[in-house]
Amino acid sequence: MANKKDMLLKTIIFIIGIGIVLFVWFGLQTIDNQAQEIEQLQEEINKKDNTIAYLEEDNESQTEVIEKTASSVIQENIQAFVESTFAVQEGNYEDRKEVADQVLTQRMMRQVFPEEEAYEVMYEYEVSNIKSYVNESESEAGAYVTFEQRTTNVNNNEENDQYITMEVFLQKEGENWLINDFQQLNAESLS
Repeated sequence: MANKKDMLLKTIIFIIGIGIVLFVWFGLQTIDNQAQEIEQLQEEINKKDNTIAYLEEDNESQTEVIEKTASSVIQENIQAFVESTFAVQEGNYEDRKEVADQVLTQRMMRQVFPEEEAYEVMYEYEVSNIKSYVNESESEAGAYVTFEQRTTNVNNNEENDQYITMEVFLQKEGENWLINDFQQLNAESLS
């Protein structure tokens, strides 16, 4: 009987040993699978983080481009405004008026171009070296503008050069920036 008890005890210990080995083996498999799944999830998280970082950077770049574009549009409109308003030559009234109509509000158009037809020019004006320094918000913008202006008396060809400084005010209408007012701040003789 002792032999049967020994054999039974050895069988039970053997079965328990096999059970422990199987339990450890399956446990390690599960841990291994979970480790692989964690690695895959970490890789996905890293990819998504990289995508987010790329999209944020791209969005910032696009925002900068849009802001630069808006600033460029404002500067182009200011350039057109100065050239159409302050560069007066005999016979260019209609051309100036046509350009100004694209960059001025209606109120400013009536102030700057009150006549329906061209008028006699007594002085011709040339502008050069136009520079603008823009400060914009969502719907309004302002700019300090400097330029050189040559005034020529058409009767005696007497010339006078000036350095003009002015402040220009713009408002956004749709996608366009229109000049709605300006104020000359300084006119300095260059002669």
